[in-house]
Amino acid sequence: MKTILLITSLCAAAMSSHAQNIRTSAISWHITQAFDINTGTTTDVTDTIISISTSQLQWQTNGSTKTFAVSEVIGQWTDIDNNGEIVYEAGNESMRGTVTFIRAGGAMRIRLMMTGETLIAYEFTISAYQVQ
Repeated sequence: MKTILLITSLCAAAMSSHAQNIRTSAISWHITQAFDINTGTTTDVTDTIISISTSQLQWQTNGSTKTFAVSEVIGQWTDIDNNGEIVYEAGNESMRGTVTFIRAGGAMRIRLMMTGETLIAYEFTISAYQVQ
């Protein structure tokens, strides 16, 4: 009985040590498609969004990087391998809005809604992610 309890405890500890918490990790999210909410068009892309714990977001697109300071994080998502959702309120000198990270039914996506001179609204399809 003690052996079974020890094995169960070790397995639980091993699983929780592999859980990646978006609030405490730097994660590169690799994007393969961008759905433009404004126009209703989908485009194949090779963009990356990097979430750096609760402090910064970087959107690498078309050879440039847009950096956003995070002002607030709404929600908890302690294991990105499981379904969950978290919203970052962020902005820079020209844009402000939300970036929502979502995993539901095995599919991962990011919804980016930024306003500045114009409304930028995308839903990105995530092909993979890499914890840095």
